[in-house]
Amino acid sequence: MQKICFSLFLALLAVAAWAQPASSAQYAPTAEENALLWEISGKELKEPSYLFGTIHMIGKEDFFLTDATKASFGKAQQVAFEIDMEDMMDFTKLMPLMMKAFMANDTTLSDLLSE
Repeated sequence: MQKICFSLFLALLAVAAWAQPASSAQYAPTAEENALLWEISGKELKEPSYLFGTIHMIGKEDFFLTDATKASFGKAQQVAFEIDMEDMMDFTKLMPLMMKAFMANDTTLSDLLSE
């Protein structure tokens, strides 16, 4: 009986070892997958356009602009934002936005975000 149990144990151990992945290599995203600045170009376009994505919640140590990003902004003839920057100078439009910035009952942003 011990021989059968031991043989069964060895068989299960072999199956378990065989079922493990051959490599523990992790998926590494490419630079393009993590890019914030995208070039829009094509045969029909005389000049490329750029689309810059943003991250609204990011730590200082993770935020940076590459030299290529700065150069692209420098060459831009026109820049469009998701908000009208003139609204930021109009107190009647700015006040409702500022009121939304305050949280009720001593709630802080740290209370709402995970580490």
